[in-house]
Amino acid sequence: MQNNYAQIIPQVPNGLILRQTITTTGFSTVTIPSNIAFVFAIVIGGGGAATAGASGAGGGAGGIQMGWTPISTTAYVGLGGSNALISSGGISFFGTIVAGGGYGDSGNPPLNLNYLGGAGGVSGGNGLVGSMGIMGTSAGLITTTGTGTSLGSAWSAANRSGGAGGNGVSGAGGGSGGSGGSGLIGGGGGSLSGSGFAGGYGFGGAGGTSGGAGWGSGGGGGYLAAGSNGLVSGAGGNGGLGGGGGGGAGSNGSTTVGTGGNGAILLYY
Repeated sequence: MQNNYAQIIPQVPNGLILRQTITTTGFSTVTIPSNIAFVFAIVIGGGGAATAGASGAGGGAGGIQMGWTPISTTAYVGLGGSNALISSGGISFFGTIVAGGGYGDSGNPPLNLNYLGGAGGVSGGNGLVGSMGIMGTSAGLITTTGTGTSLGSAWSAANRSGGAGGNGVSGAGGGSGGSGGSGLIGGGGGSLSGSGFAGGYGFGGAGGTSGGAGWGSGGGGGYLAAGSNGLVSGAGGNGGLGGGGGGGAGSNGSTTVGTGGNGAILLYY
């Protein structure tokens, strides 16, 4: 069952039809009829990857932006994050509409989260409340255990345990020991002491599930597809197409984390 988070952001104007869905990463050539001067675009950044390790954090959902833009002959779709070196998702853009990628935690997140996607979970230490507003404004610091609010995730320094990712437009990744946040795009689930947790729901379907102890965490549901389930091998599930966050590894010694879902661009005219 899909959650109806569409009510919290602008709707596609009446009378427009989805004409093109672009999911090929990198640059693509776009052809639009010559009598069309403006299109309504939904642009989605790539989802963030999860943190490696038995007590890792889920990746944040890709950002999503939408609105009217002059036509362009070029589109760019961002890759989902895939490892600690490029753990954050890539930017996507078409015309004047730009969406940032979701944050992929590497254990030392920046203090200023002015990107457009959901926050990644934090695998230990004082947590950050991740941005999930359309404009990506940081919501500041937190230091206590708890479930994320509508603007981010909460974590705790004690026992490397963290809260679930917050719900919003772009769901935050779960902290160590928390499920991913839900939204138009879901965050990946975190893992704790070898146990996996579920990814958050997205518009395109449910987040991936986890079998619990020893299993990988589920990837977040993307705007276009559901997240993948965590595996019994301990590998984390991948985020769904359209920016879903990756799920954390669940088994001790596993380094196979879920990758973020690639971004997407939808054009209406």
